Amino acid sequence: MLDRWAGYAAARDYPAHAFGAKIVGKLSAGGTVVVDNLFNSAISDEAETLQTASKVDTRAILVVPFLRAGRLRTIVYLNARQERHWSAEEVDSMEEIAERIRQLIERAEAEAAIAASEAEFRTFAQAMPNHVWAAAPDGLLNWFNERTYTYSGAKPGELDGTAWTKIVHHPEDVSAAGLAWQGALAAGKTYEAEFRIRSVDGVYRWHIARALPIRGANGKVIRWIGTNTDIHDQKIAIDALAVLNVTLEDRVAERTADRDRVWRNSQDMLAIVDASGVFRAVSPSVTKFWVGGPKSWLGAA
Repeated sequence: MLDRWAGYAAARDYPAHAFGAKIVGKLSAGGTVVVDNLFNSAISDEAETLQTASKVDTRAILVVPFLRAGRLRTIVYLNARQERHWSAEEVDSMEEIAERIRQLIERAEAEAAIAASEAEFRTFAQAMPNHVWAAAPDGLLNWFNERTYTYSGAKPGELDGTAWTKIVHHPEDVSAAGLAWQGALAAGKTYEAEFRIRSVDGVYRWHIARALPIRGANGKVIRWIGTNTDIHDQKIAIDALAVLNVTLEDRVAERTADRDRVWRNSQDMLAIVDASGVFRAVSPSVTKFWVGGPKSWLGAA
């Protein structure tokens, strides 16, 4: 609730209750208080109201309340030393002025909240170890954190718009990254792509870029917030593992082929015997020397 009202004729503030529970109650309910004579009105017949009116030398008042979240926050207040009849036009004008002031206050508060939120975001973004960037709803990039500039060697403004694709992307990655970005913009969905970014010393390192659409109260995208995370070491390790797997498969195949050739061509009698002494396989050379062939004993205990 509103805590204090100012009286123009007094060099001090007065607590809200000094104007009486009836007046404060109506204002708290969102009603405009119109009193032609405070000393001759049912809403102002309380002792506190009359005492305060005498102190501030006031007879007539016109008060429009501002409520926020159902609570009385402030007022727009007119008074007169003499009894005065407030016309309907005056009341309407006062309420219109109060509404405009309310809108200005709310706009100023909203702008202050946005500015505070923006400052908080930038502080957070500057502290992150990744590249952080922002883009307008149309996808044109318009902000980067300092880490991005330090990494790329670009100066503020040089990466804005679509310039980032020309300055930091590997030529082989530009097309795919651009198509993925256009697709995300069209669908209003999360953007994700892997590409190489050139550092200030000319070395390309793999990064994964992700961007989220930030939506306003009406559901429309109002900006994009993105990050580039260095995944070069992981990428190289995964690629090396893939090569190793292919190489290993080839080596296993070669070793198997070598073993089979030895098995087939060896003049020695070779056999595979399990732990219980049972012959499971014999090389072709065995059939040249074993009377009756290996089938007569292969698999026998």
